[in-house]
Amino acid sequence: MSAKVNLLDCSREPSDEQLETLMQSVAAEARAKAAVANTALMHTLHEQAAEVRSRYHLSAQRTVATAA
Repeated sequence: MSAKVNLLDCSREPSDEQLETLMQSVAAEARAKAAVANTALMHTLHEQAAEVRSRYHLSAQRTVATAA
């Protein structure tokens, strides 16, 4: 549906189809922004982990602690 929805116009309520289209658009935009934010977070975490490994001369291998 290509009709624009003016949510500030209280004299006309948007149709169910317009609301559904709007919600789908908002959801898609939120998913895209979340993916970008997640990628940036992972990049930052990997950089910080590399810095800590370098500072304390640790290897990149993961060790798993086992409960005795």
